[in-house]
Amino acid sequence: MPTQKQSGNLVEAHDDVPAVPIHWRQSAACTAEPAGTRTDAVAQFPTVFVVDPDPATGKMVEDLLQGQMFAVQAYTSGREFFTAYDADQPGCLVLEQRIFDISGLQIQRRLAEQKQRLPMVFVASGLDVSTAVLLMRGGAIHVLEKPLESVELLKAIQEAVAIDENERCQEARERRVKEVIALLTRKERQLLTLVAAAKSTKAIASELRICSRAVELRRRGVMQKLGLKSSLELLRFAVLAWQEYNPALVSAESGLDSDLANC
Repeated sequence: MPTQKQSGNLVEAHDDVPAVPIHWRQSAACTAEPAGTRTDAVAQFPTVFVVDPDPATGKMVEDLLQGQMFAVQAYTSGREFFTAYDADQPGCLVLEQRIFDISGLQIQRRLAEQKQRLPMVFVASGLDVSTAVLLMRGGAIHVLEKPLESVELLKAIQEAVAIDENERCQEARERRVKEVIALLTRKERQLLTLVAAAKSTKAIASELRICSRAVELRRRGVMQKLGLKSSLELLRFAVLAWQEYNPALVSAESGLDSDLANC
């Protein structure tokens, strides 16, 4: 058998805590590079899991991916797959529907029950239409008929791995946004809420009942804390934070304060 190569509740920061740069940035692993071509040492190679009693399928996948940054793990039964499968491994699943111990459809449903969203490419010979529809409704990326065509299978694998990578990047981004928001003070979250709404400095000052200079001071403090270098970067982060996790941002209407001492 081939082997692999290779918060809920937020604790609000206090307003008097010194600003320590967080240097928030989009993760390097979440760039738009094609799956299997990343060269950064930290990135983990995608793994193509193959579950098929016919070893020829695993061999075909290995040959197709030879020389590319993919790992291949082949199994002849569903039990073998579930014993070895690690949900933290990025990649996809190439799966025969007819397996002697656990059918492909049962594997799909069990992964769904475990909330594992591993993208799947089903392969089968003589698959009836009703079963194919069930597999697609269950989230199958492709259902391919045997004998397999190498170009079609390769494209299906690349698409499935790209979907998995995008979903993992989205999850990582959401976690990072939550972590960063948790380190901001209530006043800083108020500012981000209004920045995300594309409010001008004057409008922000009016809504927070502070002067424009205080707004600019607070804006610079947030930028320094997040390691951002421009107002455009701040706007991008504010919009992202609002879209991904707006419950963490304090509404400007819920706690207006007066910082006229900063004017």
